[in-house]
Amino acid sequence: MNNFLKKVQSLMMWGASDVYFILSISVTIFFGVLSPALQKQLSLTGSQLGMLEFVFFLSFGTSQLVIGRLIDSWGPRLTLSLSAIVASLGLFLFSTAESFTQVFLAQIITAVGFSTSYVGAVYLASACFTAKRFAFMSSLTLMSANVMSALLITVLVLVNFDMSNFRGIISTLSVITLVLSLFLFLCIQKNRTTRKQKSEFWKDLRKLVQVPQFWLGVVYFSTNFGVLLAFSSLWNIPDSLAYGHTIDTSTMLSATFRFGSAFGAIISGWIVNSICRCSLTVKWYNSGALLLGAFLIYGPVFPLPMVFCIFALWGFFLGGVSQGFPLVGQYLSLSLKGTGFGIMTATGYLFCALLQYIIGELLKGSATSFKVALTPLAISLALGWMCTFWLKDTKKL
Repeated sequence: MNNFLKKVQSLMMWGASDVYFILSISVTIFFGVLSPALQKQLSLTGSQLGMLEFVFFLSFGTSQLVIGRLIDSWGPRLTLSLSAIVASLGLFLFSTAESFTQVFLAQIITAVGFSTSYVGAVYLASACFTAKRFAFMSSLTLMSANVMSALLITVLVLVNFDMSNFRGIISTLSVITLVLSLFLFLCIQKNRTTRKQKSEFWKDLRKLVQVPQFWLGVVYFSTNFGVLLAFSSLWNIPDSLAYGHTIDTSTMLSATFRFGSAFGAIISGWIVNSICRCSLTVKWYNSGALLLGAFLIYGPVFPLPMVFCIFALWGFFLGGVSQGFPLVGQYLSLSLKGTGFGIMTATGYLFCALLQYIIGELLKGSATSFKVALTPLAISLALGWMCTFWLKDTKKL
């Protein structure tokens, strides 16, 4: 009976943090969908809209360098619940903003608040489950966020949801986030995530810097996650529109890509659970992502049904990036996983921001095609693919 209650408690702790991660992803989607109304009501230029998205990912990424350390020192309970309050404040300020400067600052505060969501969910999955089960729970974390965001996109298209009242929508999200902060505080148990002394943290950190497998894992995760995020959050729809598809079709293609990555994430976790070879799994997935990405970017104009298949398959193989955490986690003690995972997610989001900036610069010339502009995505996947040849597992799996 005690073992059963412990499992239920573990699921509740991870589940609460996963809901927070899903909410953070949903908020980024709403930002994109609400952008026309935001631009009209605040008289923003296209450049200012791009700056708002760039500063969100930049703040989200850089914050995680600090957030990982806070999780290690404060614990996930206090870190996640307080960060949710910060995110709620940012959303409230966003809903009341009357100028670009105000909404710019609101974006930074919101991003800093939500920056704990992914690291927190992965950290709790690692702390509450065995090393073998962690691979599955890590993939389930990414899968749930992609499924819910894809469903959100699909529903918005099907019901023709009115997005003109961006203030009401954002203020509602602010209230939901505030309520979730209390839920996180109540669900996450402090005694289930014990930590080492501070002196041992610095000792582990010095060891971490000297572990090549950690940095190889960071490069692998950053290149693949950066491509997944950059394409799914921004460039997939402009790319589809450039090939003559309607906005509804382009939006459905975006949802298909997200569904594919969700399915790929959960299957990757099942494979690792079955064969206990995380390094081999990420090598397979990265190879598939590189081939499908090159096929999509440089291939000819395909019939629409085939385009849907390619989007789904590319998303499937990119979903394997969820195994970056269990792969690197083999080399990290519990007291260092918050910091280690924070470095991984920080570089992933920062790399995404860099990719978005480079692609945007390449598209400034009207004659530049998406085959050229999306080339950085292919280069990134090739870099990650080369790293997989040196990645290996410990005996812990």
